[in-house]
Amino acid sequence: MQCMASIPSKTKTKMNSTRNISIGGTMITTTITNNPTLIDSKIEELKRISNPIIGLDVESKPDISHGTTPNRASLLQLCNGSTCLIIQLSHLPYMPNSLKSFLCQSNVTFVGVGIKADKAKLLADYGVACGNVVELGSLASRVYGKAEYKKSGLADLASIIAGVRVEKPQHVRVGDWSVGMLDEEQIKYAAYAAFAVGKVLMGL
Repeated sequence: MQCMASIPSKTKTKMNSTRNISIGGTMITTTITNNPTLIDSKIEELKRISNPIIGLDVESKPDISHGTTPNRASLLQLCNGSTCLIIQLSHLPYMPNSLKSFLCQSNVTFVGVGIKADKAKLLADYGVACGNVVELGSLASRVYGKAEYKKSGLADLASIIAGVRVEKPQHVRVGDWSVGMLDEEQIKYAAYAAFAVGKVLMGL
């Protein structure tokens, strides 16, 4: 039986806020912020969690015109279990050292779909290096012996392996992630993207 995470109606959410979001029957404590001090605090919380595997995803404002400079990454999502941190990269006054250090920790593994591209984008856009990364599709392919999983998207992997499903409206996927005030749909989608990685890992 699949769990569904419904997406609420559009309302704007202030930056530097924490809320509980229900995804597949699990309450996820989600913090949305561009405040380096708050990020320092939340990174310390992630460090204290015993499981050193972090779901990672990046969102960017869609590139409308071909041949132009790609838009920089707008959001970085980090999720471990029931804790999710959404960092508004494009609104940071500076890049926190705590975040740069955490992303390079040798004892932490970051997992995601398309994570190698996300890693390259963080480095190109912000000069932030990310250490240990694992491509979720490739890992699922090795565990289940199914080559097609290498090319599967997160929604498919989450549905097939973890029984977690979420509605992802097209207007949310291609929305403007660089805005200062994210709406509820964007926050739900951003939290889901990182949280679903962990759910798939639990099913492997």
